[in-house]
Amino acid sequence: MSGDLPAPGDYDGDGRTDVAVYRPSTGVWYIRQSGTSFTTFVSYQWGLSTDVTVPGDYDGDRQTDIAVFRPSTGTWFLLTSSSGYSIDSFRSYQWGLPGDIPLSGDFDGDGTTDLAVFRPLNGTWYVLTSSSDYSRASFRSYQWGLNGDVPAIGDYDGDGTSDITVWRPSTGTWLIKTSSSGFGAFVSYQWGLVTDTPVPRQ
Repeated sequence: MSGDLPAPGDYDGDGRTDVAVYRPSTGVWYIRQSGTSFTTFVSYQWGLSTDVTVPGDYDGDRQTDIAVFRPSTGTWFLLTSSSGYSIDSFRSYQWGLPGDIPLSGDFDGDGTTDLAVFRPLNGTWYVLTSSSDYSRASFRSYQWGLNGDVPAIGDYDGDGTSDITVWRPSTGTWLIKTSSSGFGAFVSYQWGLVTDTPVPRQ
């Protein structure tokens, strides 16, 4: 429907991406499963109209979990696949401030999604790693980007770990801090126009 937000992922655990959307008006996720050749769908009610979708594998079972970030409180709410997407077993973490952009990626390379936000006001990334059990005492931060940049994380160097990346609309430039360099070195590529939308590698 008009207003639906795409939320693809492997929700049925068959190693293939499922077709999924989140409907903000009702807070419902609709998932067409690749395991049934996309002939059937399942739905889950999870989220509010103002939430931001951040699906990822937060429990490390190689299936996508249903997750939203609530900008008003900076809270992440996760329905894990290992619980059968049971509302009774949801997880929540407070990480981020209003105005932050939530991001799902694996920045520590352990195969499980980390909690991360990009703060446009200071161009800083704040990451809670799954390998620390999402401990606030062990958070990592990286200064990379300017206000107006669009975060576009992906594994651009092919090492199995997400790279810290922004796309700068004013110049159409991709700026990538690679995980293989310990997020120390960067590469840049000019690709795109100011009206374009970046499509990062998943």
